[in-house]
Amino acid sequence: MIMCHTYRHATTLLFWISVATACTAGSDSPPFITHDSSGVTIAESREPAWDTQTQWRVAEDPQLEIGVLQGDRAYQFDQIAGAVRLADGRIVVADGASSQIRTFDTHGRLLSVTGRRGGGPGEFEIIASLGAAGGDTVWVYDFSLRRVSFFTATGDLVGVASLGHEPPTLGTVGRLDDGSFVLAQLWGASRTAETTTLGLRRDPVVYARFSSRGELIDTIGQFPGLEINVTEENGRNVMGSALFGRSSSHATLGQSIFVGDQVDFEIGRYSASGELRGLIRLPTADLRISPQELEALKERQVEAAPSHQRASRRAYLDAVDVPETRPAYQNLLPDALGNLWASEYARPPDVPAAWTVVDPQGRWLGTVTVPPRFRPYQIGDSWILGVVQDELDVERLRLYELIKP
Repeated sequence: MIMCHTYRHATTLLFWISVATACTAGSDSPPFITHDSSGVTIAESREPAWDTQTQWRVAEDPQLEIGVLQGDRAYQFDQIAGAVRLADGRIVVADGASSQIRTFDTHGRLLSVTGRRGGGPGEFEIIASLGAAGGDTVWVYDFSLRRVSFFTATGDLVGVASLGHEPPTLGTVGRLDDGSFVLAQLWGASRTAETTTLGLRRDPVVYARFSSRGELIDTIGQFPGLEINVTEENGRNVMGSALFGRSSSHATLGQSIFVGDQVDFEIGRYSASGELRGLIRLPTADLRISPQELEALKERQVEAAPSHQRASRRAYLDAVDVPETRPAYQNLLPDALGNLWASEYARPPDVPAAWTVVDPQGRWLGTVTVPPRFRPYQIGDSWILGVVQDELDVERLRLYELIKP
């Protein structure tokens, strides 16, 4: 039977009380403690382990850059959906606009191109993500076709897994070490469509696990979804993303699934079958939204609208409800050593610059600042691979050294 294990933030209250009892606030409390309760390991940090001498940092200049504004179209990128660096140094990237998977050598020279728009084998409608599948094989998830395709780095299609119709609207969370995939609903569409209540809301979404052949193994649980605003327009209810709205952050690492609701700095670690195994807690910064921040975001959205729609857009933004606090963090990304990286929240279209790093035991190590407009896709033991988008919206793939004193 497929079971859903509903996530409830309140269930961690007893664990929090236990931790607070073991470690009272103050200068004498240890910087890091762990506590086990009913099989759940709670890791709580009061301060980072790194100091100015041990702080990790990203090199100022990239080791490798791939991408051009003009020239060979194989080196032009648009809507990059994922990139991975293989063990031998080759880099595979998914380009969403061209529906292509491209492989480059260690010097950034093109080796192979595969894929095109379409619904047949080796073709794509909407590439949502790309990841490593072991050896020189990568997987590519197509959101529209609900399909995972497997390719070698030379572009050969070696496998296809088509998912069923349920649950709907699935985005990728990640791949587990046993080869299964975790996907999550992007929103609780059916419940939103039925709502009669206006204002802020946050419906639960289902996380599900599929085999490498596309078979639904089980639903992992229900977690808080995207925070939305429901408004009435011409007699019908319409949903829209909330200003400073929260969503669930997630990542996979080994056989674990990490999920956090962004309300405060707490991240849960779940087994492949959905049991809560651990909690990571760090001090939560002041998340209150100032009037100046709110006004700046409204102005940005108004300016981005067509001129004839700006007045109505401003009226809409002034009328909708706004959360009292911003998200505590945004993206989660594991590295090759088992550490978990959590980015700061950045108002779209800004890209987060600061990433908080937590070690495999849940200890807060410190913060790494990445170059401006740089979005990491993969973090190795001594490097970080991602995409930078310049002021002209030109995308380039960059590989930076990760310096660890």
